[in-house]
Amino acid sequence: MKVLQLVDSLQTGGAEKMAVHCANALTNLSVTSFLCTTRLEGPLKDEIDARVNFLFLERRFIFDRRALLKLSTFIRQNEIDIIHAHGSSFFIAFLVKVKNPRVKIVWHNHLGNSKKLPFKNRFLLKLASFWFNAVITVNKDITKWVENSLYCKKVYYMPNFVILQNGDPKDETVLKGEEGKLIICLSNLRHPKGHDILLKAFLEVSKSYPDWSLHLVGRDQQDLYSETLKSFISQNKLEKRVFLYGERADISHILKQSTIGVISSVSEGLPLALLEYGISRLPVVSTNVGDCDQVIIEEETGLLVPPGEPVALAVAMEKLIKNIQYRNELAINLEKHINENFNIKTYMARLHSVYATITN
Repeated sequence: MKVLQLVDSLQTGGAEKMAVHCANALTNLSVTSFLCTTRLEGPLKDEIDARVNFLFLERRFIFDRRALLKLSTFIRQNEIDIIHAHGSSFFIAFLVKVKNPRVKIVWHNHLGNSKKLPFKNRFLLKLASFWFNAVITVNKDITKWVENSLYCKKVYYMPNFVILQNGDPKDETVLKGEEGKLIICLSNLRHPKGHDILLKAFLEVSKSYPDWSLHLVGRDQQDLYSETLKSFISQNKLEKRVFLYGERADISHILKQSTIGVISSVSEGLPLALLEYGISRLPVVSTNVGDCDQVIIEEETGLLVPPGEPVALAVAMEKLIKNIQYRNELAINLEKHINENFNIKTYMARLHSVYATITN
């Protein structure tokens, strides 16, 4: 079996990480594994296993004929059986299948807000779904939406798994602030991630706990949303308590320095950051979005709060700040829960089974 993971970039997002992890893990399952990024490379390129065959298309726009021809030729020359398209890369997979009808398409829907896609995107997705052989979803709400909205009827609900790279020679990020009092948020600076809500919550926390600091790690698009966040930090004189690091590759190293992990999103599939916090044995506060409640069992493996409510988020963070023993218990329980229920071995066995079902 020959399988190509297709993704738009190798920047440090959840879909991108899953594409790389799947490509790497398939090399241990008697699968010839390929990975193609269509638009951008990025920090995750360094994590690609040497046994994975890599292709970079340098695609400039949707109907880039040069890129389409390059990918189509690559698929034919390598006799690839399956394109596993992650997120928005589904459309180029569909275009390539038109020229290579033998190849199968698995679309991996990582989006937590599929219902809110612009009309154009939903139209293209529905059209392309005629050619999908299977769809993988990361939470139950997405599963229902796919079953009701798309033409492909082979839909598999498969929550994410997580891997953290340890011992990376590029472990260079040093978090500012007082050791043991560092709150981390791993997510690119995009509106659905709720950084604006988190900043409002942290402002309240900092009034009672001025020695604690907040650390935002994720790609900064330098857009209006980013500028709004920076303006809030400046206006509320939080420059010495809130720190932005941009996109970083040494996530394991960063999490080892952290004290509490936070998810503040208003929509999600199943955030890999949540799983990364857990296996790094961090206590977690998360908004109750997507399938976060499958990972965070209230008062047992972490704390859940409603999305979009800074006061509730602040109260939950303060609850963990106040009680070291309590947060340690939550962290240990969360690590155990993730290792038992979101492990790579079980996931890859099921993924291989999905591939076998559509190729036999």
